[in-house]
Amino acid sequence: MKNNIYKYVCLYAAYILFSCNSLSAQQKTASYDLFTRATDNTTISKFNGNTSDKLLMEEVFSSSKYFTITDLGKNITDTVLNTPVMYINCNDTFFYYHSVQASAAYYIQDTLFITFGYGLMTYVRKNNHFESGGITYFNTDKRFYNIIGYKDGKLILGNQRFEGEFIYGIASYDVRKNIFINEYIYPAGTSVLLNYNDIFNAFASNGKFISVMHLINPVIHLLDYDLNLIDTVNFTVNDDFRLTKRILDTNVAVNKHVLSADRPKEIIMFLDKINILDYYSNTKQIFINDSVLLILTRRMQSDTCDIIKLNIRSKAHEIIRSYPEYGYSSPYVHLNIGDIVPLFDDGTFIGYNTRLDSTDENFIYYINCYKSDLLSVDSNTLLLEDRKNQLQNVNLDNYDNIIVFDEYFCKSCFEKKARESGILFIFKRKVTDKKRKLSII
Repeated sequence: MKNNIYKYVCLYAAYILFSCNSLSAQQKTASYDLFTRATDNTTISKFNGNTSDKLLMEEVFSSSKYFTITDLGKNITDTVLNTPVMYINCNDTFFYYHSVQASAAYYIQDTLFITFGYGLMTYVRKNNHFESGGITYFNTDKRFYNIIGYKDGKLILGNQRFEGEFIYGIASYDVRKNIFINEYIYPAGTSVLLNYNDIFNAFASNGKFISVMHLINPVIHLLDYDLNLIDTVNFTVNDDFRLTKRILDTNVAVNKHVLSADRPKEIIMFLDKINILDYYSNTKQIFINDSVLLILTRRMQSDTCDIIKLNIRSKAHEIIRSYPEYGYSSPYVHLNIGDIVPLFDDGTFIGYNTRLDSTDENFIYYINCYKSDLLSVDSNTLLLEDRKNQLQNVNLDNYDNIIVFDEYFCKSCFEKKARESGILFIFKRKVTDKKRKLSII
């Protein structure tokens, strides 16, 4: 494993305001070269957690002694020593390095929790380095491979794997007492098999609610942190989901004898054979505030994904963005990569790709950060460059009016006439040749 690369490439650009409520669709704000690897058996994802820190992790899909965490805000990359965990199979006990994935991790207040199915690893962040804080094994035979949320000392754990039943298991776990408090069973139907494609996540959380989404039916269940069912919300935009459900249910009924949790490869081959990814599905979701969920869906037999904005209080929902599912013609494509939506609290989201190094066949991971008004959690804040090319957060509530101007606007003349007005002036540069400027003057 090569040394980490701390190269920081700043590509900040000012955001241009065209009206008080309208921003450009998306803007690239920064790019980062992260590190190199001799294999592509990893992926980059944001951390799940109730923190505004811009933390990314390198998900490792095979056993490894290390995993990598990058803090974009502090431009720090930390190589973390993985902790071997105990496994008992047929009375034979051994220790192994488990794979680390973003849906199994949760970060809060300098503490990182990682579940490995039948236990919990803890890491503590000290001086920007993550140190092992120990291992706790669950006092139950049930497995929980996802960490959904955290509140008041309780982790909400989930399991999306097919283990002989078409259900999702969700549990509340007290990290102080190391005991399970209660459990909720969600009837997922045959859609639970879709999780073998590693691109789905039925869970989301914020400080108030847990959302559990059906991967085919356009329905979410809202739970509180005591796992009581609060509400069921429908976000139907068309009837395509009915065909997906009929195809999957029919084929599962015919092939049920070959579908076993002990033979995951056969399940994957079965899903590929019926081309299930060609049909409508709900892939993942994320809260952007207490009231609004963003839900990513795949369209029927089309290279198109949709982002549905769902207000869980008013039940209003609409498609706010459509984009290609594959390729890199749109930054929104990166929202599909991994099972955690890479959207931060300030409305920026990340996309990553790999490229070959010129010296040998190593992979260089690099991150692009984008800003989108459609995904922003705070439309009253604008990020602008000052005269020293430094980015500043501007609160639009502090101004009565906003004026966007170019080279031809007499800003100083206007200021004399409206000196006491609360006006925000935003300069939008135009590239105009000298002859054209002189003709206008």
